[in-house]
Amino acid sequence: MAAPSERPFRPPPVPLSCRAIAVAGTVQWLAGDALDTGPIGDPLAVDRQIAPHGFLSLAPSARLVIKDPRTSRETTFVGPGRARACVAEREESWLPEGHFESSIGSGEGPGAEEWVVTPEAVVRYTAAQLRIDTGGAQTSVAVGAGAAFVWVPDDAHTRVVPQPDGGAADGGAPEDASDLPWRRLFGGAWRISVAAPLDAHAAVEPCRTHAARAESLAREILSRGDAGANEAGRKVAEQVRERRLARAACALATVRLAAAPSASHADDADALRQANDLWATVPVAPH
Repeated sequence: MAAPSERPFRPPPVPLSCRAIAVAGTVQWLAGDALDTGPIGDPLAVDRQIAPHGFLSLAPSARLVIKDPRTSRETTFVGPGRARACVAEREESWLPEGHFESSIGSGEGPGAEEWVVTPEAVVRYTAAQLRIDTGGAQTSVAVGAGAAFVWVPDDAHTRVVPQPDGGAADGGAPEDASDLPWRRLFGGAWRISVAAPLDAHAAVEPCRTHAARAESLAREILSRGDAGANEAGRKVAEQVRERRLARAACALATVRLAAAPSASHADDADALRQANDLWATVPVAPH
């Protein structure tokens, strides 16, 4: 076996990037992270790479289809609207305003969830025919096939939408107690609204709370090597739950902050960055 110094150098793999596989109408990048910045550059073209940061502006009737090369999942955005796809190189989309559609039958597999974040709710799904519309401090979520999980913040109000065919509307139900406060939605629709204007500042505190709890649980798990199997399993399940809630709460707060830019939000932006670092970073085990 070759000595470490004699091993051939292998450059790190280049991250796979999602791309635009269909573009109709005018789709352009915005100049910054706030939604009121103007578009820059030429309109987006087919087969162009979609950066994991920065928002896209879709003109009225514009249509953009994104494909993730790792899973082949396809997602569609329709204007007028603003959207960010492949956030942080994850299967996650932010939709401050506009229309979103999933493509059932692509990119589905264990753990391959897509997340969609609006200013009023967070939706995650693995295999579902899903339609989301957002704007005017309101988000509508409809599932035609499969199932999705929906999380709403405390300041949001949810209403079940009657089905056009006269069938029973789905009020949503938890899969089990461990899923709360996520609600399962299948074969139905919800309308989720908040008071306008959106309160970006109020959304920051839940993000910080869940992030701190997730980080604290992770450290506790690492430090308790002598814990029994049942207790360790319970703590791990609790940490996974808090980490998921932190991710949802922080993403929603970030979308709200982008939708309501203000110089007074600088402290909120710093708090969000710190909270994201807390839930996303794996603590180092003590020696």
